[in-house]
Amino acid sequence: MGARFVSCMKEITNITDIVTGWPCPNATTSSGLTACTLSELCGNGVKAGATPNQWWRFIVPIFLHAGIVHIVFNLLVQLRLGAQIEMDLGAHILVPVYFAAGIGGFLFGGNFAGDGVTSTGASGAIFSIISLSLLDLLYHWGQIQAPRKGLLMLLADVIISFFLGLLPGVDNFSHIGGFIIGMLLGIALMRSPDSLARNKTPYDMVNEVQLSSIGTSNTNIRSDPKEHDRRTFLQQRSPWWWAYNVLRLICFALTILVFALLVKNFYNEDPPKCTWCKYLSFSGEAPEVPVLSRVSGSVFEKRLLDTYIAEHGKDPVNGEELSTDDIVEIKTSRVIKPRPPTATSIPSLLSIFQNEWDALALETYQVKQQLHQTRQELSTALYQHDAACRVIARITQERDEARSALSNLSQNLRETNSEDIAMSTDGAGTSVPQELQDTVTATMEELSAGRKKRKVPENWTTAEQLSTLKQKKSTPADTKLLNPSGVTAEHLTVAIHPSKTFLATSAGSGSWALTNSDNTTEYATLTNAADVKCLAFHPDGHLVALGCADGNVYIFHMLTGKIEAVFGPEAGSISSVAFSENGFWLAVSTEHADKVKVWHLAKSTVAAELEVGGGTRCVTWDYSGQFLACAGENGLKIWAYTKAQKSWSIAKQHEGAFRQAAWKEGASGLVLAGESGKVTLTL
Repeated sequence: MGARFVSCMKEITNITDIVTGWPCPNATTSSGLTACTLSELCGNGVKAGATPNQWWRFIVPIFLHAGIVHIVFNLLVQLRLGAQIEMDLGAHILVPVYFAAGIGGFLFGGNFAGDGVTSTGASGAIFSIISLSLLDLLYHWGQIQAPRKGLLMLLADVIISFFLGLLPGVDNFSHIGGFIIGMLLGIALMRSPDSLARNKTPYDMVNEVQLSSIGTSNTNIRSDPKEHDRRTFLQQRSPWWWAYNVLRLICFALTILVFALLVKNFYNEDPPKCTWCKYLSFSGEAPEVPVLSRVSGSVFEKRLLDTYIAEHGKDPVNGEELSTDDIVEIKTSRVIKPRPPTATSIPSLLSIFQNEWDALALETYQVKQQLHQTRQELSTALYQHDAACRVIARITQERDEARSALSNLSQNLRETNSEDIAMSTDGAGTSVPQELQDTVTATMEELSAGRKKRKVPENWTTAEQLSTLKQKKSTPADTKLLNPSGVTAEHLTVAIHPSKTFLATSAGSGSWALTNSDNTTEYATLTNAADVKCLAFHPDGHLVALGCADGNVYIFHMLTGKIEAVFGPEAGSISSVAFSENGFWLAVSTEHADKVKVWHLAKSTVAAELEVGGGTRCVTWDYSGQFLACAGENGLKIWAYTKAQKSWSIAKQHEGAFRQAAWKEGASGLVLAGESGKVTLTL
């Protein structure tokens, strides 16, 4: 009868004085016979048809509570904090702050909570005690033992209490309002903080001297302020003291202003709505004015849905476009539907409860059965997963062991081949002369150092430019081959050393020779395990790649005189080999294979396999190591390597039958030689 209930305090639209289904006071059932009018519900002088104006409902709810648990909880909090605050500040400060905060809290709730929400209890006043406790702690920070711990506990109480206020059925606005009013009045009425106390007067110093002379160390003894000269009260005050007192006046005036605005807003016929208050309190109440959305078919509170449409223009459920024309107001009867006759007696109610309990027990049993079945299925799945993991682990281990065995076997085979070939070379009784070894060493040191610092020139031809190569000239074949060693052979292969001082030649037999490039003097003749079909020097000059008829490429070291590695075997005889200027790639082509392989010297693995269509006679790199030209019976293909993507792509193709190819300066073109003559491709 005395709770804060807005419908009993002012006139609200759509609330009329008819039998609307309001529960009668002290009613214990909700049958239609107990439905009362609003005047009967409010009582205390509210006549039928009259405008309700029970303003005292802002004050009376402070002394009312919703039950034993509610009042016991509030009493415990008030006893824990209120007793200490009363001793510290006095009743003359605690009492006015307590009641003002309680009334202010209900004013906050009346303005911002729903019209159909009732509220009762001293929670707003108790939150003012929390505000005073917080101010008292801050004002006497230096006199309190472990003040930080006390501050953290108070802040934790405030935060937890505000979060508990978000629960349905809790008036969080009364809590917030009581805390704010308590804070404002606490600043206005409490004494100044210790840090703003005025400087000591001569009377204080004389008093301290007297206390020290009698041998007391009690610092709690304070001089009687009545004995001070009242004329010196405003003297020796710091600017901070004056600023704080101005703040006290502002807080007192602000408290009066807040009360005035809340009262005025409450009794306004169309008060402004609070759009963010839904985040501070959840009423959990059914809609007072229910409306239906034609878009989603959901039921909403009309006031809240109108606000949402004004802000977003969409349905809150499915997000589709929604306007006020798509809202249908639901006409509901204010009369509460009575219970059926079978539920009007205690035995009938007990029977209903028993049936509900039986249904709940049966549902629980079914849930337990499903849970047990799910556990069994989960256990089976886990066992299967564990078995699969074990099988995968065993297979992985076997795979790793097989790979390791294969790697060891390959390494042993390579070492065996190298030893056999080295023995064959040594057995010939001929090795690289010391003069050539010195030249090779000097050239390698010079070129390898420069290669590490070398970068692709800025004006170097790009892959896009290579795609525009065109045939500029074609000359009939009139070239004569030079055979410096006098060897008669159908096909003579020649490679010049990077130092330009000597050559490596082969006539397609099982031997190859090192010859002076100036006077064709032969330095040495070296034998190999297979017929040498082509050869090429490494850019540093210390390695020679020997492409042989058995499909293998033998890497001969000029300083050790031994075969260091064997790449292959390939299907068919090797037709051409070429080292890249980067120093670690070797391109290898065969007479009949459709692909050109690029071997990595350091890893002894194939780095790339490039499709050329078969019949490749010559492979050659440009100076930057980016482009590889593959010429043969099926024409020319230029492959480009992109370092960023680590991928190969065809930059240019040209038809014809060619035997040799050479790059022009800056990779600006190619010169191709074949049986029909010479062809020049330029940009």
